[in-house]
Amino acid sequence: MARKIKKIWFCVVCMVMLAVGAGSVRAGAFDLFGTLPKTPAKAVSAHPRILFVGNSFTAYSNFMPAVQKLANANRIYPQISSVTCLGRELNHIVYPNKADQYEVLMHNRLMAYLKNEKWDYVVLQALSVESVTNPSLLKKSVRALLPIIENTGAQTVLYMPWPMRSGHEVYDTLAVSTPEEVIDRTQSLFYDLARVYHVAVAPTGIAFMRNLYLHPNINVYADDNHHASQVGAYLSACVMYATLFNRTPVGTNYYPVFPGMTASTSKLVCTSLQELAADVTVRGDVSNTARLKFSCDEMALQKGTSKVLKYQITSKVNGSRIVRWASSNAKVATVNSAGLVTACGVGSTVITAKLNNNTTAVCTVLVTPGGVKMGVGEKAALAFADKIKWNSGDKTVSSIEDGQVRAVKAGTATLTGKDRYGNQVRMTVKVVSPPKAVQVERYKRISVGDKVKLYAQTDLGTAASGYTYSSSNTSVVEVSQNGILYGRSVGKARIYVKAYNGVMSYCDVTVLVPAAKIQFYGVGSSMIMQWRAVQKLQVVYTPSNTTIKKVKWTSSDPKIVSVDADGVLRAFGKGNVRITAQTVDGTDRKASVTIKVQ
Repeated sequence: MARKIKKIWFCVVCMVMLAVGAGSVRAGAFDLFGTLPKTPAKAVSAHPRILFVGNSFTAYSNFMPAVQKLANANRIYPQISSVTCLGRELNHIVYPNKADQYEVLMHNRLMAYLKNEKWDYVVLQALSVESVTNPSLLKKSVRALLPIIENTGAQTVLYMPWPMRSGHEVYDTLAVSTPEEVIDRTQSLFYDLARVYHVAVAPTGIAFMRNLYLHPNINVYADDNHHASQVGAYLSACVMYATLFNRTPVGTNYYPVFPGMTASTSKLVCTSLQELAADVTVRGDVSNTARLKFSCDEMALQKGTSKVLKYQITSKVNGSRIVRWASSNAKVATVNSAGLVTACGVGSTVITAKLNNNTTAVCTVLVTPGGVKMGVGEKAALAFADKIKWNSGDKTVSSIEDGQVRAVKAGTATLTGKDRYGNQVRMTVKVVSPPKAVQVERYKRISVGDKVKLYAQTDLGTAASGYTYSSSNTSVVEVSQNGILYGRSVGKARIYVKAYNGVMSYCDVTVLVPAAKIQFYGVGSSMIMQWRAVQKLQVVYTPSNTTIKKVKWTSSDPKIVSVDADGVLRAFGKGNVRITAQTVDGTDRKASVTIKVQ
């Protein structure tokens, strides 16, 4: 049954795409964690009557029973009915195809409900991609139902669907290619409808997308990456509960046990989803004046260590909380959902935290090295010497002078640094003998445009914390002070590497234009030779200015056809053989031909 429904739904999407064509989208225009319009319904307490109109998103995964139980747990006892047309868009219920008995049946059922009964809420749910494939028909359907719903005394609530997960097959047919692009269009359409027609919106789609970032380990999707899992249905129900009754679901004593989870784990998941649902519905809007402030705007941290960033939420509105943490450079430091910063590499990064009302705070994290090895007499710049005050634990081994550490004699010393907020870091300095030699590759071959690291080291038992590099011909090869070679043009250059005490070495670098492709001139994938015939193959190189025009020749069976270093073929016996030419410039480009000897 599920496969049949999925097939029907997919066909509907394809037909709609043929009808409306492809369009463009503002990729990434919507700030997923920004402030949202506050669009709840007017709460109806006691025994509200709710009519859900939609498709499998409404009908499946225990969604409506979860809404019922959330409400019951808060002493609200709704009477719930539904009209669900599986695999269909909303317009298929409002404007059914008369040849489709299923659509006609659902349309008639909906009209009977709306004309013969009174409701407090009528919830309209669209197809997950309807805002992309058929936005005009979705608007038309909502407009057509509004006066009928109003006549029943009900409030209209738009149930915002969520996009399919990234990689779903539907993205091969849509004018957009990512869930972010889908939710961009969906939220824009739904909030516009809310503004124009003064209806409520349950922003479940936004909640699903936020969950992907906030709780990547909480899977709200079913195995088809389209429908909601039991966990996703609970999140949807929390969003719907908050929208209908204009109250937070946080603290609601309804914690179902999810498949594959223990009761305690399920409760933790439910608690997180209750908070998330509250963020997108009844809090986190522009009226929330809370502000976020870190205890420091700059923090020193030693590589390999972790520390929690302390913060304070001022002018606090009930429910204000951080909903997202981010690092501008994860190679330097990462940050988790609890604000724990872990230093990964030397450098600086900006940690940003965002409240559920879109207010942000930033802290610059300075990551220092854990240790350094130096030779006697060497000087090296101290990390962030302008922002961190450094002291040496043993000045007879290493001293600090003008923002540099100086290796005085063999031994080990610990440097201690403090930033202006008192955050402390340490760095171990190991001082050994100065280098007697510098070791580098003697020869290196690179291509024009390549960037390649040249590694240097000293002899055993000695050290240098850094080297200086220079090129004999910068028009051919440039070299950075980190030893990165850049091939500028064809030619040769000598790269000199010097340690602090004057010991040096060099590497001869050849820059060439590599072969992008080779093929045989005038020969296809196969050819015929006569027994005892001699023939020469000629190689054509792409680009034509390839520097090294030389190949290595091989024959799959030299007893049938041999090939020499110049590509000369000699047929010795009858049969089939494969001749291959391979470049020797390091690109390993190949050309092959199958030869039949007659």
